[in-house]
Amino acid sequence: MSDGGSFGYVQDGQLYQSTVGTIYNETTNVYQNPVTGDTSNISKWNYDYSDRSYHLTTETGDSVTVAYGDSSVTINEGGTTYNVYYLMEETADVQEALESYCDHDYASTVTTAPTCAASGVRTYACSKCGASYMESIPPTGHNYASAVTMAPTCLNTGIRTFTCSNCGDSYTVSLPATGHVWEVVRTVPTTYDNDTGQLVQQGYTLYECSVCHEQYRIDADSGGSSLPAPSSGGVSTGTGLSVEIDSGVGRGFLATIAHGLTEDLPEVLQAASEWFTTFPQFYSSFMTFVKDGIVGCLPDVPRLMVGFGFGMTTFIGIVRKIIGR
Repeated sequence: MSDGGSFGYVQDGQLYQSTVGTIYNETTNVYQNPVTGDTSNISKWNYDYSDRSYHLTTETGDSVTVAYGDSSVTINEGGTTYNVYYLMEETADVQEALESYCDHDYASTVTTAPTCAASGVRTYACSKCGASYMESIPPTGHNYASAVTMAPTCLNTGIRTFTCSNCGDSYTVSLPATGHVWEVVRTVPTTYDNDTGQLVQQGYTLYECSVCHEQYRIDADSGGSSLPAPSSGGVSTGTGLSVEIDSGVGRGFLATIAHGLTEDLPEVLQAASEWFTTFPQFYSSFMTFVKDGIVGCLPDVPRLMVGFGFGMTTFIGIVRKIIGR
């Protein structure tokens, strides 16, 4: 029996194509090893149909068994075994057989890099036979860092933004409003005229937020809470420190100076002192103007008389109040 075709064999993990087209020629009784290329004359042979194998005896007395399989030929020659494969257009069977006999030497390469949310692929390939397989690489996961992109205020919510340093993905969370931090900045008592019982000054408490300087005023007779609710905002009286001056008190103060009527002088001076205390710079400038601009322009004797007269008028008014005049 003779074979025709192309054979391949594995050596050191590599697949080689044999130059031998026929392993055993029944006509010429010549056997040729498809791996080594050596030939031998056969003196005796027989074929076993049960396992499709030739049993050959060379002229030198050596025995050779050539067994044909579906995808390969196994040769036992002098204690050495050779595996020879059929090379066909469809080489899947040959490759599978090759891989089964290969002492694989795998090297890995990341063929698809993982991302924060998607898996990657690492491929292992044998440098000898080319066999390969795939392995999944888990996602790396996001690496978020946060920053306050809009600071909260007493009444308005803020925003904190989280951004992934790997892929740029981001999301935001709301920061609650901080709420006002109220502090009492002024308390004014309600005062009445001792003689007439008329209201001289409406009492009130003025609160100010130490954070945003929002102000909240509660009149003494309003029946309101002693402390504004946090984050309520209250009733704003403007930003910064505001001053409430009773216009009637101001007119009374001017009338006292103009006409020398000193009955209401203590209450007027009390209201005026609060006003001057609130605005020390204005008070200082005003007194400098009176001293240098008006009184300073008078001769020494008239200036002394004006100062003495103003002092005496104030003193008499206070005495009259004390004795009940």
